[in-house]
Amino acid sequence: MKNKFLPIISILILLFGVYIVFETIFVQKIYHNPAKQLYEQENSSKEIFRNRRQHTRRKCQSEVFPILNHFKHILVDQKRKIIFCVVPKVACTNWKRILISLETGEELFNIRNPHSHNFNYLSNTSDSKSNYTKILFVRHPFERLVSAFENKIHKPFSDYFRTRLLKEGMKNLSFAAFVDFILSKKPQDLNEHWAPQNLLCLPCHMDYDFIGKYENIARDSDFILQNILKTDLRLPQIKSQSPIGRTAILTPQYMSNLSQEAQKNLFELYKKDFELFDYSLQ
Repeated sequence: MKNKFLPIISILILLFGVYIVFETIFVQKIYHNPAKQLYEQENSSKEIFRNRRQHTRRKCQSEVFPILNHFKHILVDQKRKIIFCVVPKVACTNWKRILISLETGEELFNIRNPHSHNFNYLSNTSDSKSNYTKILFVRHPFERLVSAFENKIHKPFSDYFRTRLLKEGMKNLSFAAFVDFILSKKPQDLNEHWAPQNLLCLPCHMDYDFIGKYENIARDSDFILQNILKTDLRLPQIKSQSPIGRTAILTPQYMSNLSQEAQKNLFELYKKDFELFDYSLQ
C-alpha cells in the first residue's frame, strides 16, 4: 500500500520544490531588484541630508554666529556651480584630490600635493552664490581632535607641529598638555586642524545644501559624487571611516585621562559643532 503512494508523494514533493524555487526567484526580483535598491538608497540619503540641513538651520536660528575666520577652506567650482568647504581631518586631502581631478582630468593618485593647488576661494559670505550647490563634510569634534593629535603630535610624519607647539608654550607632548594648550587660545586663533568646524565653514551664513559626515563617509561621499558632482570618481579608501575605527576607539580612552574641568572646557570650545551638526558626547 505504501509503495502505491510513493510516486504520488514524490511528484508532490517535486512540485513543492519547483514552487519554492519559483517563489524565491519571484520575490528576489521584486524585493531585491538592484535598481529598486539603488532608488531606495538614494531616497534614504536624500532624506538624511534633508534632515541634517533642517537641523542645522534650526540651531542657527537660536543665536547669532559671528564670522571670526577667513574663507580659505571654502572652495568655489565655477564650472560646476559648487561650493565645497574642506575641513582638515575630515578627508580634506582626498576631497581636494577629487576636486582637482574633476578640474584637470588628472588621475587621483598622481596628485601628490593637492594643498598647493591654486583653488578659487569664496571672498565673502555675501558672495555665497544662491544658485550654487553648497557641500560640507564634518566629523565628531572630539574624534577629529584626537585624530589631529595622533597625526600631528603623537605619531607625526614630521616634527613640525611638535616643535612649533612646544615653542609656543605647550608643556609636553601628552594629550592633556595639548588640550591645555588649545584651551589657552582664542577659538579664532587655533590651528585649522583643531579649530571648531563651524568657524572654518560658517554653516549659519552659508546654509549648506548637503552636510556629509565622516562617520558615514562611504555612503555620503558616494551620493555626493554620483548625484551632485556627476562623476564616477570615488573617494580613496580611508583607514578609519566607520564608528568602530581606530580613532573612535581611542577617543574615549584619551578623554577619560583628562580632568573633569578640562573635559567641560573642551566641550564648551566645541559646543557649537556638537549642536549644529547633531553630535553627542556618547
